[in-house]
Amino acid sequence: MSVDAFIPTVWSKKFKDVLDPLLVYRNCVNTDYEGEIKQQGDTVRVNTIGPVTVSSYTKNTINLTPEVLQGAGQPMQITQADMFYFALDDVDKAQMNVGVMEQAMKRASFAMKNSIDSFLGSTIAAGVHEDNILETSGTTSSSASNPIVVGTGAGDTDAYALLVNLATRLNKANVPDGDRWVVVNPDFVGLLLLDARFTNFGTASSMETIKQGSSAGGALGGGLASALKTLTGLDVYVTNQVPVSGSVYTILAGYKGATSYAEQIPEGQPEAYRLQTGFADAVRGLDLYGAKVFEPAGLASAYVQYSV
Repeated sequence: MSVDAFIPTVWSKKFKDVLDPLLVYRNCVNTDYEGEIKQQGDTVRVNTIGPVTVSSYTKNTINLTPEVLQGAGQPMQITQADMFYFALDDVDKAQMNVGVMEQAMKRASFAMKNSIDSFLGSTIAAGVHEDNILETSGTTSSSASNPIVVGTGAGDTDAYALLVNLATRLNKANVPDGDRWVVVNPDFVGLLLLDARFTNFGTASSMETIKQGSSAGGALGGGLASALKTLTGLDVYVTNQVPVSGSVYTILAGYKGATSYAEQIPEGQPEAYRLQTGFADAVRGLDLYGAKVFEPAGLASAYVQYSV
């Protein structure tokens, strides 16, 4: 091949945006119990106190015997260990002349977080108390084989009504008002946007409803999120990471105290070093984590399928 036939490749100094899923489930758990985790299989002890008994008091009673509170440490095992490991050849580094390693680390970090988010969604879904799974008409509870059909057609369940029903289950379970959340997928949000209760701004009262409440965070913000927060008490998050089996999605709601999560990046991680078997720099990282549902009654769920 002649020198004239060589066509050099120009590497751009800019990086193309990648469409990553939004991470939300870590916003829905308690992280107060993160401790000194050293390795996969370690156990975090989460302290709990039993109920306090209230009884009638008779005036001038003496020699009262105090109730001894029962405290216990429930175990939460660190079951997960995720890693990444990649190398960048010297030739590629010379051609690129840009911060490729920095960008690769960002991608690796996001991939790790995405794995954690999926784990948390599955863990929360598996821990919901059976009494807090919304019923399907004619059955004791909904399931992946008999989901609630959500849509706008005759006989379909209304999306907003489902949110209200989830919040009602939490109310009946005496779940604290603060830090309540619900995670939905874009199809669910689309049905909410078709609901005139949130899209009809023709009256002063409807506009005022939209203005009230706090922003819900996640990918769902602005007026709709504020209205839903005001009317249901739930911070609304939206993601494509909602647990799904076939065409059936698991819509989850609850409060942060129901599920605990602990994570530890071991000392010295991530680490960069020079490969001895080639001309390349390598980076590897390890992340240890685990989660457990401690209060199943503090969660609610619905298996839903969207009408087409």
